Amino acid sequence: MRTLSDLSEALRDHMRQLKMTGARLSAKSGVSTGAISALLNSQRLCRVGNFEAIVRTGIEEPWSPWHAAWTRANQDRRHNARTRENLAEEIADLRQRVAQLEEELRKSRKSGEVAAGGSAAGHSRMAYSEEQSRRNRERGLAMLNQAGRPLIETARPSDHKDVLFDISSVKSCLEKVRQLALTDLVELDAFLHTTSPYFPVVSKKVDGDSPGCRGNQVYYYFQKLRKSLDVALGDPPDN
Repeated sequence: MRTLSDLSEALRDHMRQLKMTGARLSAKSGVSTGAISALLNSQRLCRVGNFEAIVRTGIEEPWSPWHAAWTRANQDRRHNARTRENLAEEIADLRQRVAQLEEELRKSRKSGEVAAGGSAAGHSRMAYSEEQSRRNRERGLAMLNQAGRPLIETARPSDHKDVLFDISSVKSCLEKVRQLALTDLVELDAFLHTTSPYFPVVSKKVDGDSPGCRGNQVYYYFQKLRKSLDVALGDPPDN
């Protein structure tokens, strides 16, 4: 178990085995039903003290392995938060630079500092092109931020029943997505509809027990990515 989703699924499975409801777990552990509901639905990781009460008193299980799982899920949560913060900082920086460029263009037009004739037209075209490039990059970062960090884990065929995709192919595709998001959203749209997420499947018969990316998580991320891209391009959502 490495993520909040894994932790929630394991806790739900254990409760099913015990035939225990969320209300019963709350009553036994002393943790609020709201906190337990958020945990079971993978919405929010509760504090370690509350989780210890859930494990020790609620489901009456040894604390050590569950504590280790909680720690990994908390680390993953913090990493996701830092990633979102970094993207937000990049977007804020780009917006500031775009505003500065717009101010420089306004002053240039007002003061007539740009030489007349072809050189002035050329300068304006360059400035406009640079501004458009910055705006496109800003839209791309916003789109990536909305889609969120790809929560794609790896597993081995021997311990996972889901379809597994070749790791290097998935990583290469994600890097291509980021490059196109920062340069050309229209080209990214074409790329997503013709290339991804079609990846080589890891087969135990062919590849042994080599790890691969979990297919369901790959599909889920690219589904979110397409929705974010539709918003960025102004396309209406599918009904």
